[in-house]
Amino acid sequence: MSQMQTWSATNFGMDIFVAYRLEELLKEAGFENVQKTQFDLGNGALAREAGWKQRSAGVMTDTLRALGANLPEGGILGIARDVDEYNGFLDKLHAEFLEYGYRPKLNFVIGQRLK
Repeated sequence: MSQMQTWSATNFGMDIFVAYRLEELLKEAGFENVQKTQFDLGNGALAREAGWKQRSAGVMTDTLRALGANLPEGGILGIARDVDEYNGFLDKLHAEFLEYGYRPKLNFVIGQRLK
């Protein structure tokens, strides 16, 4: 999962690690009283409500599946060589989410601009 997140972020101009720097970025931008609240977000088998187990597993894999149209030539090192392998990887990932779950951290960072 980590390799795919790094690949997608690099290839689509995203910084998936920005959450770890948000507090400092807000302070540098002049915000005060900066606070971070972190939640565990249970997906798949770890979803709190039974009705969300299937849906939450699908959200992640369906979102990643959309990136398959933009696979570079040769695929993603360590993940898949082509779109068919990529989709197969996501099918297995979806099954793992349903069996074991996935618990990313959800960070909310707030601050006040007093001036």
